[in-house]
Amino acid sequence: TLTPADFVAVASEPSSVIMQFSLCYAMMPGLAFVLGKAFGLEAGLLAGMVLVGSINGGQASNLCTYIAKGNVALSVLMTTATTVGAILMTPFLCKTILGAVVPVDAVGIAKSTIEVVLAPIAIGMTANKLFPKFVKAILPFAPVVGVVSTCLLVASAVAQVAEPIMSAGLSLQLPVLLLHLVGGL
Repeated sequence: TLTPADFVAVASEPSSVIMQFSLCYAMMPGLAFVLGKAFGLEAGLLAGMVLVGSINGGQASNLCTYIAKGNVALSVLMTTATTVGAILMTPFLCKTILGAVVPVDAVGIAKSTIEVVLAPIAIGMTANKLFPKFVKAILPFAPVVGVVSTCLLVASAVAQVAEPIMSAGLSLQLPVLLLHLVGGL
C-alpha cells in the first residue's frame, strides 16, 4: 500500500524520526538501566536489559502500524533509522552506561535491514504497481499472515533463551514487563 510519495512526504519532515531515534537510544536504555538497578539485576542481566531497551520494534512495529491504519512510511523510516543507528549506538551505549564494549556486526545489521525491512517494502510497492488486482485480492489476508509470522519468529527467538529467562524469575521478568509498559506510554 506504500508509494515512493509516502516516503518523500515523511522525509520532508524528519522531526518524528529524530524524536523516535532519541527515545530509542536515550529514554529506553536509561529506563532499562534504572529498572534493572532498582530490581537488583546482576551485571549480565542488567546489560541485557539495556540492550533490550535500545532495540527498536522492527518489522513488528511496521505491521502494528499498518493494522492500526497509521503512517506506515513513517514507521518504516523510523525502523530503518534506528536499526542502522544500532551499528554505532549499541557500542556507544554499552560503553557509556555499562562500561563494556560490545562488538556489533555492522554488515550483518545492514544485510538484515535490507532483508527484513527494505526488501519486503520494495517488493510490495513493485507488486502493487505492476499487479494491483492481485495485491488488492491478498491484502485482507496479509495482516493475519504477518501476525502469525511475527509470533513464530518471536517465539523461536525466546525459546532459544527460555531457560535463563525462566530461571531468572520475576526479578528479571517484572522489570522487562515494566520497561515495555512504561516505554510504550
